[in-house]
Amino acid sequence: MKAAEKVAALRKALFKAPKAKKAAIKAKLAKAKAALRKATVSVKKHTSRVDRAHTRKVKAAIRAAKAALAKAKDPVKKAALKAKIAVAKKLVALKQKLAKAPAHKKAAIRAKISAVKKQLAKANRKVLKASNQVAYRKLAIAKKRLAVTKNPQRKAALRAQIRAAKKVIALRKQLLKASNPKVKAAIKA
Repeated sequence: MKAAEKVAALRKALFKAPKAKKAAIKAKLAKAKAALRKATVSVKKHTSRVDRAHTRKVKAAIRAAKAALAKAKDPVKKAALKAKIAVAKKLVALKQKLAKAPAHKKAAIRAKISAVKKQLAKANRKVLKASNQVAYRKLAIAKKRLAVTKNPQRKAALRAQIRAAKKVIALRKQLLKASNPKVKAAIKA
């Protein structure tokens, strides 16, 4: 940004300057333009690197969702996972479109990407809620089994299963409430 401002200021100065100073200002302007080109290249490299890393994360999330979908039996969870996969694929397609798009179309594509990211966050929340509903049902089944079981080893195993299920449900609830990405990453770990 500073390089662009410097180029603009030098152009104004060149326009207003007397003939005696124009050569010196032109030399400074050439240096400033070179610095601006270098900064632009650096920004483009960094941006594309960040975009590629994000795209890799989204693709990994798609693979994980497909694996979860293959295991899922609950129809609500299956529907939520299918919706998440569809939105994530849409996001990847838009990111690829952004990389190939001409400069005048990039702003519109970025706006679409922003909207799709919000949809993906919503889809993730739906998957978490559906997963919690499945976990609640499993917890209820484990509690019923615990009530009728006489074997002490089986009771101990069921109690451990119940404790683990409650912990998973609590963590998913925290994940639903968390807005900070660092907090979300800490919960997932």
